Amino acid sequence: SRRDPRIRSGAALARASVRVRTPTDRDAGVRRDTRLLLVARLFMSAAQAAASVALPLALIHAGMRASGIGTVLALTMFVGLVKTMFVGGFADRGHLRVFLVILPLTFVVSAVPFVTQAGVVVLAAAAIFGGYGGGQGATAGGTGPYQPAEYGWIGRNYSDVERNRFVGIFS
Repeated sequence: SRRDPRIRSGAALARASVRVRTPTDRDAGVRRDTRLLLVARLFMSAAQAAASVALPLALIHAGMRASGIGTVLALTMFVGLVKTMFVGGFADRGHLRVFLVILPLTFVVSAVPFVTQAGVVVLAAAAIFGGYGGGQGATAGGTGPYQPAEYGWIGRNYSDVERNRFVGIFS
């Protein structure tokens, strides 16, 4: 009774499934696109921190009352939540690069009214759209809608071991 060579023993299957090497496992360093993603995350986090301090001051300077500022901040959080759910759903379907480019651009575009000293309504709309003032889930370790796209990208481009390392770095 000869065994079929295509059938492996349990031990051979276990050895084969322990580690699947991918091209990203061979380079111990960080890939260029991951470095760019990390630098973008650094700049976005710094900009969001500065914006969360500057937003109430800009709205006060534009003449908004405290209750209006609270409403803007609450709407910013709500819109951030909706955007995070939207991006997470589409990122799971493979549209990662689009969101990794568009989300930082919305943040930059929504800064224009603050630079041009627009009216209070335009400033409030820009803050809500851009996620200023701590919105968009911008807390320690999180950048709101950017995070699901970022983590999805890491998950698709790195092995399990490397993924854990990069999620730790990005957190």
